[in-house]
Amino acid sequence: MYLRDATTPHNDMKGTIALDWHNVGGASIYSFAKSLGIDTEKYTPVAFHFTIVPPQKATIHVLLVEENDERSKFNSIVEYAEGSGGKLPVVEFEKEVDINEFLTAPHHIEIFLTDNTVHEHLVVEDFKVVGKY
Repeated sequence: MYLRDATTPHNDMKGTIALDWHNVGGASIYSFAKSLGIDTEKYTPVAFHFTIVPPQKATIHVLLVEENDERSKFNSIVEYAEGSGGKLPVVEFEKEVDINEFLTAPHHIEIFLTDNTVHEHLVVEDFKVVGKY
């Protein structure tokens, strides 16, 4: 799946994020989507885009595959994408939430950011901790 780069008004820093639902009382992208009011029988959540505007405002955009006659011709979401010319047809659901509504759902979140001036040139494979405060 192609993911577009995240952007902010000034793009001072760029990076990646990883999230685990593992071992959170059955939590998953499906249960999180359902908690937002999405009908997971009609739509399969495949991604979400999360925008935070401090202190407490957040907007979640959930990308969904509609379970319809066209989708039912394929055994999996991956086969559906391949059968659709390599692109996954999605619809979007948007909801404003409190930041804590999102941050308490997953088991673990890691965010790794670099200064934008070195983002394209920096390779971080391993590093040594030089101090803790």
